[in-house]
Amino acid sequence: MWIFNKDGFFSAVAHRDKPDHVMVRARRKEDIEALARALGAEAELTPNADYAYRVTVPKSDFADYMQASVLDLDYPNFKSACAGYGARSQAYHDVWTVMNDFQAEARPYESPEPAHSRKSMLAGPRSAHHIDFPYSVTEIEWTCALRFDGYKYEEAVGLDDAGGGFSLLVDPIVETRSLHEDPLKNFAAFFALQRFLHKWGGEHYTKYSQHHIAYDFLFLECYRRDVPAEFVDAEYQRKWQGLSQDEVEAAAAFVRNSFRRKGFGHISAYKTSADEE
Repeated sequence: MWIFNKDGFFSAVAHRDKPDHVMVRARRKEDIEALARALGAEAELTPNADYAYRVTVPKSDFADYMQASVLDLDYPNFKSACAGYGARSQAYHDVWTVMNDFQAEARPYESPEPAHSRKSMLAGPRSAHHIDFPYSVTEIEWTCALRFDGYKYEEAVGLDDAGGGFSLLVDPIVETRSLHEDPLKNFAAFFALQRFLHKWGGEHYTKYSQHHIAYDFLFLECYRRDVPAEFVDAEYQRKWQGLSQDEVEAAAAFVRNSFRRKGFGHISAYKTSADEE
């Protein structure tokens, strides 16, 4: 049994030699230490095994721990609760992405084809599960980013060019693909990247550039979040609310799959392969 909670990531299995015990393994030291403290158990280092750390406890003790974990739940979204922890947040997000794609393969949201005249970027080879959508991925990402009024946020928090401005929020994500702990900062970075890539001088960057990759990454982080009322752009919020869940989720699946693309291309329309080398 795999478990993700605020203490960490664990794999619990029946003990081979003690039928009334479980062996709970972890990949990170801080995870097993947190679990050992909660269980009053002693952590073991097992560097030659698949999992580097483990504890062995009675099943009844672990059942009490799991019950307490459920009773202590205080977040409406686990992925959001785990944001802001660097490599851990990225690892958890990767797991979420893989399982979401696994879900998408089954097309649980299958619906009749709407009658739209415009050809969608989402349209691939037609199949029994094919769905057409009236908006392109670019339009959906654009709308998602601009429903957050970055100018209001800029004024509210006192961002200015002399102090680094939006670059303070954008650069860490572009360089390391690590999200900010504050969701508002992620929204602001998403807004700023949209403006940069489509209006403020970054139009020449291609989908292979780190800026576009960060932009896609922020879309996946923000698209299921609500914008706080004080920073809502009314026009784009109406457009966003006019999109169906199928359209938005299909766009998100398209973006997730783009992270799996193989090979390389020009990062800028102004550069040749030789220039980039």
